[in-house]
Amino acid sequence: MTAKALSSMAAAAALTGGELFYAQQAGTDVKVTTAQIKATSYSGVDPTGATDSTAGLQAAIDATPTGGTLIIPTGTYKLIGSGNRILNRTTAIRIIGDGLPILSIDSSVPSTRDIIRFAPSVADSTGWQISWISIYGGFGRHAIYLDCSGGASAGWIANSLFSDNVILATAGGHSIHLNNNTTAGGLAYSTITRNLLDSVYLANSGDNIEISYNTIYGVFTTNIALYGYSIVGAAATKIIGNILAGTASLLTWDAGINVIIRDNEFEANVANSGTSILSISSVSGAHIAPQLLNNSIVGLNGTNITTGISVLSGVDGTLIMGGRIDVPTAGTHISVLSGALNTHIDSWSICYSTHFVTGAANNSNAGTGTLTR
Repeated sequence: MTAKALSSMAAAAALTGGELFYAQQAGTDVKVTTAQIKATSYSGVDPTGATDSTAGLQAAIDATPTGGTLIIPTGTYKLIGSGNRILNRTTAIRIIGDGLPILSIDSSVPSTRDIIRFAPSVADSTGWQISWISIYGGFGRHAIYLDCSGGASAGWIANSLFSDNVILATAGGHSIHLNNNTTAGGLAYSTITRNLLDSVYLANSGDNIEISYNTIYGVFTTNIALYGYSIVGAAATKIIGNILAGTASLLTWDAGINVIIRDNEFEANVANSGTSILSISSVSGAHIAPQLLNNSIVGLNGTNITTGISVLSGVDGTLIMGGRIDVPTAGTHISVLSGALNTHIDSWSICYSTHFVTGAANNSNAGTGTLTR
């Protein structure tokens, strides 16, 4: 490493108030890639949970340079905040827990206040991340609020990661909530994976979203465990390998192209108030060629569940193949409603059962061009 490189790194560390991550390639100088800030270096950040850490954590977030990393060490951090959010950021950073720190939401926080709000101020904002953080307390609104309401000029959250978090119920919202009230911008080319969540709501998401290997256990609220729809023309949302349980319908995807829902486990528990476990609809826009593959879908007796899978009006080219569908006594396994087009049901590959007794399919079809084999 040259003296020049060492000098540059020292200067950068002094400017950011923290250490630096760097990578070295053979035959080259060290290249600084991102600054690392330690949250407990800032006044007012209390890892014992005895005092409010809101101001100190916000100062640490503000001090983290765009593209940098904020490390929150193990501990419990009380959060109260004010207004409509507790913590806020407008350019991309990574917030990483060391030892799964707990952001403990104080009981005084109202159900209108978000816990962490990412609100991009520039177009094509990439590289956001929250990982190894626990948010809990049963108070506040949305735990992670992705505010992309600025549209294409200021509203993309892209190439981003939300992973390995424990985010239990907040009083008024979802574990992860995307707000995109335009037909551009939104969350795109990003991954939500390996989290324990209460519910996820994605409005007007973009291309290539992956929601994988999460446990979404919506038993603390009446929210649908996973609800979303894509902006016009957005494709390739993938919902893979998740466990979804809860007290309402478990998954509704409302628009998109080539949405893949596969290898998930759905379990509607005895307190469930929904009527269909998995619904494919098109209220929010065109829904073309969704694929429902190798899912395990179970609705227990004593619930309001009447249908395992519902394909609603306007959805075109749905493929349902493989896996298992178990419904309560007198329930319907697959319901294709009037206005649904060109649904293909591969019944040979599906295990149908009613209250855990394997038997014939009880499907209903009022769609157009439905093919069952």
